[in-house]
Amino acid sequence: MHDQLTGLANRDALLAELARALSSSRRTGRSTAVLMIGLDRFSEVNESLGHTFGDAMLRAAAARIQTTVRGSDVVARHGSDEFLVVIRELSNPTEPVRAALRIIDAFHDALDVLGTRVRSTVSVGVSISENQQEAAEVVEEAATAMCAAKSAGRDRMALFNAELQEAVVERVTSENQLRTALEHNEFVVWYQPEVDLNSGAVVAVEALIRWLHPDSEMREAEEFIKTTEETGLIIEIGNWVIDQAFHQAAQWANAQPDWPLMVRINVSALQLTMPSLLDTIDDALLASSVRPDLLCFEITETSLLLQTPTVRANVLGIRDRGIRIAIDDFGTGFASLAYLRHYPVDVVKIDKGFVANVMTNDVDRRLVAGIIALAREFGVDVTAEGVENKEQAGYLRSVGCPSAQGFLFSEAVPPTQIDALFEHVYPQS
Repeated sequence: MHDQLTGLANRDALLAELARALSSSRRTGRSTAVLMIGLDRFSEVNESLGHTFGDAMLRAAAARIQTTVRGSDVVARHGSDEFLVVIRELSNPTEPVRAALRIIDAFHDALDVLGTRVRSTVSVGVSISENQQEAAEVVEEAATAMCAAKSAGRDRMALFNAELQEAVVERVTSENQLRTALEHNEFVVWYQPEVDLNSGAVVAVEALIRWLHPDSEMREAEEFIKTTEETGLIIEIGNWVIDQAFHQAAQWANAQPDWPLMVRINVSALQLTMPSLLDTIDDALLASSVRPDLLCFEITETSLLLQTPTVRANVLGIRDRGIRIAIDDFGTGFASLAYLRHYPVDVVKIDKGFVANVMTNDVDRRLVAGIIALAREFGVDVTAEGVENKEQAGYLRSVGCPSAQGFLFSEAVPPTQIDALFEHVYPQS
């Protein structure tokens, strides 16, 4: 009935104790609360510093939680980096909220782990029982609330309520629909051209996923990509996009050997943390026989912030295979210069938020010109996103930006329409 690592009650013991508490609540009319506590970014610590250190950190976290709760409260380890607290016989519905805030505040002081001071925050979900609820149901509500706290930015609490329940139902429904879409081949990959600002020729395309929904609407990634990230479906879907884009790149290269077209493919932050990513890439390279130098993986700055050994190994492994690396949304992250120093970056893509205001905002004009000059100093290619009018294109060309993409040239289109653009030259004025 106890967790061997921390000495706390285990999940079975917790559920038994919670069942007794709920039975008592039904007799006395006083509610029972469950708090689910999750260590933020624990997997990164475990991966970076090893499982021995991670186990020691879990023991330190368990001890810290025990110091913040009442003697009558039950603390248990739910599994992995998650803990549960049962608060019985509530006299005031604010008690569990105050307890959650105490726990969050307690973790603002560093943990002593094997002689090392480690800072870790926690996210806490709170569920307050209602009449006739079963133990597992209350725990599930606390877990839902904890996930909401993490999604809202971590280092905070969330209280389970009807609105949260509705959001969970909506997310589960969306997840099921997306899983069905993957099984039924409802996804397609379209491509948005990138144009040389001096010659007007198409020099690259960005692979963008679309969902041909059963209601016959074509849905863009912004409408469903967040759900795929929250549920982990982004791994399976992202791997599918890699396979599709590799085969399409090989097809274009075979059809137009004198016109090498670069295909850019977005890689999510979650994909970058997967040890299997390089195997996925190797399988797709072998199956498609595509030239690696015709491929470019786009990685956002926020993805590189993780900086775990696996992320670094994946980025370096991609480059070692001859595939180019682009930093997407450049300028919106926190350490752009550091990325250019520590990673083999080939391309930076200026974020569309800067491009949108180059004709009206002097600061953005200087930023864009500065990014282009910086890239030139580092020997890195640069392209701009979100170009919507000729004035923006003209300014970018005047400050030395070699290429751009945006609605001025074309929105994302099916691959068959890209075929028609091989001989197309966009006007330069």
